This record gives sequence, structure tokens and C-alpha cells, in this order.
Amino acid sequence: MISAIKTILNRILTDHPPKSLLCVGQDIRNAMSEFLVQHPDCHLIEKDIINTNAQQAIQSLDTKGSFEFGIVSNTIEHLDKATAEHVLARLRDIHTKKLLIVVPIGKLWKNHVSYWEETDLLALGFILKANMTIDKKPVHVYAFDIATYKTTPDWLNNKYWANPQLWDKHWW
Repeated sequence: MISAIKTILNRILTDHPPKSLLCVGQDIRNAMSEFLVQHPDCHLIEKDIINTNAQQAIQSLDTKGSFEFGIVSNTIEHLDKATAEHVLARLRDIHTKKLLIVVPIGKLWKNHVSYWEETDLLALGFILKANMTIDKKPVHVYAFDIATYKTTPDWLNNKYWANPQLWDKHWW
């Protein structure tokens, strides 16, 4: 894995070190080696789901349980788009509280099963954390954190709908 991606992953994980980490993809352990040495109490599970269909991928993930943090790298571009979207949604919604994805962007990448654009991942609720180029081709890092996914809108508070000034004054 490229050193820039390794640096980004280590920076994000060091800021919020998880107790449990699910790594989905090939060569992810090499990128995580420095972090794992510094955090020996972090429970790591590695999973490779390339060459599986959506059903097989989901079943293999279900046996792993739930994790505080998940990283997906060198995976979704090797799955058909529907399977990859299904796996990402499942990881995002059930298996991880925070999810990080490293994905090549665009059709410049050869020998990929599916090609990804920024809008594809934004539509799944991910936020762009970093972008870089490898061999003059774009690679993006996206994140999803359920705790910060949706900010509470200003209108959704008692100032606009609960009429607190009428509490204990009227009984309807």
C-alpha cells in the first residue's frame, strides 16, 4: 500500500484509537502494522471478500460481529457495483460504528470490475476525507461515522414546536 494512504490511515486511527478493527481487503495489515504495534490491545480481524457474491460476502461478515472501526481497501473495485454497494451499506449500518474506504476513482484504472465516482460514495452517506494520486490516477479516502452522520437541524428543537411557554398553563 502506498505510504500516503498508510499515513492517512494511521493519522485517523491515532486520533481515535479503536478497541476493535475490521480490515476488509488485501494488503491492509501492512498499512496497519505501525498502528497495531502502538496499540496492542486493539482486536484486529481481517477479511477478504473478493470473488464472492453479495450473499456470500454478507454471510462471511455476519460471522465476524460488530466492530468499533472498519477499513475497506482494495476491495470494492474488484466486486460488481451492486455487490459492493450492498457490502458497504451492511458494513456501514451493522458491522461498524466508523467506516473508512480507500477507493480508486474513475475509469482510468484498468482491470477493475466496477468503477467509482465521488457521487457514488456520497450517495451512500460517506464523506470525502482525503484525495491523492497514484500513478497519475485519483484515489480517495471516504469515511462514515454514525455519531456525526447527520447534524440536528436548527428547526428541530422545542423553540419551534413544543411551545414551552404554555407548559403547565393549559391542559387540552
